[in-house]
Amino acid sequence: ERYVSNKHNHKNSSGRITMRILHIGNVASVGYNLCKELRKKNIKADLVYRPRSSIVSGTDEEWIHLTKNRFQSLRLCDINLKDYDIIHCHYLISLLSLGLRIRNLKIPVILHCHGSDTRPNNFAYKIIQKLVLTQSNTLLYSTPDLLLNITKLQKEKIYLQNPVDLTKEIPINKKYNNRILIFSKLEKIKRIERLFPIIKNLNYSFDILYVGKDKEYYKRIAPKNVYFIKPILHDKVFDLLTKYKLIIGQQTGTICVSELESMSCKIPTLFPFKYSHFYKKPLPMKEITEKNIKESFNNPHLGELQSEWVKEFHNPEKLCERLVRIYHNILKQHSLK
Repeated sequence: ERYVSNKHNHKNSSGRITMRILHIGNVASVGYNLCKELRKKNIKADLVYRPRSSIVSGTDEEWIHLTKNRFQSLRLCDINLKDYDIIHCHYLISLLSLGLRIRNLKIPVILHCHGSDTRPNNFAYKIIQKLVLTQSNTLLYSTPDLLLNITKLQKEKIYLQNPVDLTKEIPINKKYNNRILIFSKLEKIKRIERLFPIIKNLNYSFDILYVGKDKEYYKRIAPKNVYFIKPILHDKVFDLLTKYKLIIGQQTGTICVSELESMSCKIPTLFPFKYSHFYKKPLPMKEITEKNIKESFNNPHLGELQSEWVKEFHNPEKLCERLVRIYHNILKQHSLK
């Protein structure tokens, strides 16, 4: 049985009923990719976010609203919350943009956790987290490791893996002969330092984007064969990735958009992954050792297998089919209150 909102849903030209969803935040372009796919399914999905390094193409679309900062009132974007059936907030801090009005809202609010928003590191942040979490109806989490951080919360918790834009044309670039990309932010939580004892004696040059709050620390401790390159906007990521024969991801044991994007380009990607049990089929992967780095450098077959895995489990179309079912269930439950 599908719930239909009498007030906000409307019929399109084909007679099909659609919902109206407001996405706030665009961590790793997840909000953009979900909205773009939802709109193909006759759902009015709008996105409001503060552009940073995650600037995406299509910002001239009428359904994208840009703010100057994360606390800017949504009223300044000509957004009326009452026009929507559900508010879908990416990252805990995005809920703060709703201000005190969240207490008076009579529509469901989803909090989509993406990482550090589930790891409070000071007392003030813990207070904010507790206040915000009490206002959300459902928790989505984007990587498997986050479940441990939210497991005690008395909320419905749903794993919705990150989507990867599979419609982008993959650039054809000449590959570097002796360079490997370490594709991660320079933040201690990414544990990149675990790579250094393994790679320091290899006859490869390792490039890494000089971005992240701990970039100066890593510049001090990195081996001599690690080179720091200028950060880029997200629109240029695929052009960068396709210049490498091998990519090494972050060392947290989970899977994030950076690894998904490199694998979607059919580039062999090495990173520790502890959560294959979250999927129906294990991710083709090799342990990060000197031997496996050398073997994977000229092994495009591994990249092809990983690309097929990404298409099967991180396909935006399939994920949005699940998300639509989640929306309908939330609205149905909300109507019974």
